[in-house]
Amino acid sequence: MIMGVLGLGVFCCLYPVHLFIFKWWAHYAMQITLGYWLLGLVFLCFKQERLMLYTFTVAAVLCIFLKVMSNVGIEYPPKTNAPALKIAHFNLSYIEDVPPFLHSLRQLNADLISVQETSPVWNKIFRDSLRRAYPYKCGVESLDLYGLAIYSKYPFVKCDTFYSGRIPNIVVQVKDTQYSKQNIYIISSYIAPPLYQSAYQDMQKQLKNIALYIEKLKGAIITVGDYNIPPTSTELAFFRSSAKLNDSRRGYRPIHSDGHISLLEVPMDHLFYSYHFQCIDFQTINGIKGERLGISGIYQFMQDSIYAGKKN
Repeated sequence: MIMGVLGLGVFCCLYPVHLFIFKWWAHYAMQITLGYWLLGLVFLCFKQERLMLYTFTVAAVLCIFLKVMSNVGIEYPPKTNAPALKIAHFNLSYIEDVPPFLHSLRQLNADLISVQETSPVWNKIFRDSLRRAYPYKCGVESLDLYGLAIYSKYPFVKCDTFYSGRIPNIVVQVKDTQYSKQNIYIISSYIAPPLYQSAYQDMQKQLKNIALYIEKLKGAIITVGDYNIPPTSTELAFFRSSAKLNDSRRGYRPIHSDGHISLLEVPMDHLFYSYHFQCIDFQTINGIKGERLGISGIYQFMQDSIYAGKKN
């Protein structure tokens, strides 16, 4: 009976049916793998050899699954002399204390900032507080979940919006004198949580439309946003494969850069990048009280890429 329950848990992680309870279970595949490993140690202590071997085996199956679904590299590549972009992303619905958040933004000193679930109030806050540091903005005004904006230190060559149904996605083309080419695209997308069947279908359609849009672009690409699905999901794996993108995350990291530990956290916000880049750093950003604020990544151009030029 124990073997059957453990096997069913693994099966639901590998092949979750389109029901919320099974999708919710699959979201915690990384934590479940760790739990199986600890359970195997418990069986070892109680000299339950068969259960120990079985539990370690199914944990190994989950490890292989997570490895396939995640980024192939574990360590970040070393920093070189190639130009680099630092991008930060925040969902403003998580922000409770505005002044410390703005202070964290200034200290972060990102080249571009993506914000989602923004509002007219937040637009005024950013306009009053960050106008000098980030004079360029591209956004979609909305009173619902789909308010998006990108703030930049560098001017935009292009600022556009494409839709998946009624859901907006924004794309900017960045101009920066330190790059030999101008085709650097940043795509910001918000995907509503797939809590029911029609929302799940909308999520799949939006991911497909983003991938189709990326196919038309000629240049280096970074996509950012709250996709509201975990990095180990089959939907994201298919999206990355279709769009030829890499994941900035390196597996399961419950310990953040500031020492904050969050064992049950399931990341739903993502930064993906094309082969033109190397991701040399990825961080989860926390507030003063340890609350989660957002994510950031640093991307340098590949040495053999036509975009890797010397800084002026």
